[in-house]
Amino acid sequence: MMDSILDTEQMYAADRAAIARGISAYSLIDRAGVAAAEQIHVRWPTGKILVLCGPGNNGGDGYRLASQLHCWGRAVRVMEYAPQRARSAEAQAHREQCLVALEPLDETAFEAADIVVDALLGMGLQRPLSAALQTVLQSLQASSASICAIDVPTGIDGNGRCWAEAPLQAALTITFFRKKLAHVLAPSRFLCGEIKVVDIGLCEEDVTPPSYLYENQPALWQSAIPWPQPLQHKYQRGAALVYGGSEMTGAARLSALACARAGAGATTIACASDVWAIYAQSMQSVMVKRWHSLSQAAALSHSSTYQAVLIGPGLAPEPSTQELVMRSLLQTQVSSWVVDAGALTAFASQPESLFEGIHTSAAQVILTPHEGEFARLFPDLALHSNQKNKVERARQAAARSGAIVLLKGSDTVVASPDGRAAVQTQSSPYLASAGSGDVLAGMMTGLLAQGMSPWLAANMAVWMHSQAGLILGAGLIAEDLVQSIPTIWQQIGRMN
Repeated sequence: MMDSILDTEQMYAADRAAIARGISAYSLIDRAGVAAAEQIHVRWPTGKILVLCGPGNNGGDGYRLASQLHCWGRAVRVMEYAPQRARSAEAQAHREQCLVALEPLDETAFEAADIVVDALLGMGLQRPLSAALQTVLQSLQASSASICAIDVPTGIDGNGRCWAEAPLQAALTITFFRKKLAHVLAPSRFLCGEIKVVDIGLCEEDVTPPSYLYENQPALWQSAIPWPQPLQHKYQRGAALVYGGSEMTGAARLSALACARAGAGATTIACASDVWAIYAQSMQSVMVKRWHSLSQAAALSHSSTYQAVLIGPGLAPEPSTQELVMRSLLQTQVSSWVVDAGALTAFASQPESLFEGIHTSAAQVILTPHEGEFARLFPDLALHSNQKNKVERARQAAARSGAIVLLKGSDTVVASPDGRAAVQTQSSPYLASAGSGDVLAGMMTGLLAQGMSPWLAANMAVWMHSQAGLILGAGLIAEDLVQSIPTIWQQIGRMN
């Protein structure tokens, strides 16, 4: 069973549920403190430790872990931020029982410490940091100490929202029970350093309502991989249709090759007759069909010849593309579609017509926008137009459009209309290269052609694409991604 990812309120609800079934709040802090102390002791077996404790339960964790480290013979100091503020009864009890002398916060002590434990505010932060605390963070960050955050680095909340000009950059973040949104979404996840999740006695049944948000890992889709069978011929492995544009012909060619590399037994590019020669001369394992009119082009998807269609790479974002999408989609007999690139932007002025077509069509559809394309289709959910996190925005877009929405980026989110979502947490900055998205769209189409569900195919393709980027690294171009797909298949095969 995949572990879910929680938002702040879900984590608080899980705590309350655990308390209701008999685990005291005092015991939860006790368990958290001991577990965090173990992680710190393993990560840094030597060195002087300074624990910074705030007024909340995060500070309670700090008092408890300091006592535990002291019992193990470690050199520990504890300094308090806002010692005069009221604490919960449980945090106050751990403060009173702390085995280390409590000192007022003194920024000059940072340089004398090898490890500083940030137990200041935790994931419940709900307002901008004071100027005084921001100065403390700047002094701490400027020191040579290694920083270990409890739950999240101070300056961000558990949902990944930033409340500081310069949040702490941790080397290690220790969190409890499950990862939170802040640990998987950019940019907050890059502030967390290495993330360790430790058990404190909570269970999945404590999460109500269920999360249905996951980290995109092979366990999510591995059991559904369409491995070829000995007696299959190419059409039984799946046939895919890729619509090719007339100007940026490289885009559809990259997509088609990626589709074939992802396992489609037969891949066909369909293009206008005036560019047929360009495609036909450059493709070898991919078939090329020409059309003379939009009616002919649309009719290609009205038969049951193909199991998956990709439309958008290399297509101009103009009314003819919009017409082609609608005429194809509304009468299609192909069960799975990927709508990408120019086919998305073509609907910028009237996205509702695309959504209506998706809801009307018999096909299941994946939309693959980057943030710019997403803003054109869902302007009220755009990155800078509201305070919703990326998962919320993608989920709302999926519900509205009726499609799987794959919102690309360094933290690509795949969201389903039924509320499921997954976040890709391992990625390569070198994937920000022309044609990279065309390869991803083609990989998805190849998996769909073999019978994978859109939800699983989208997540598997995103994972494979990210792995290719991590393996290739600096200097990669889109063509390299296509060539690396067999290597990723071999890596997946070794997991079984």
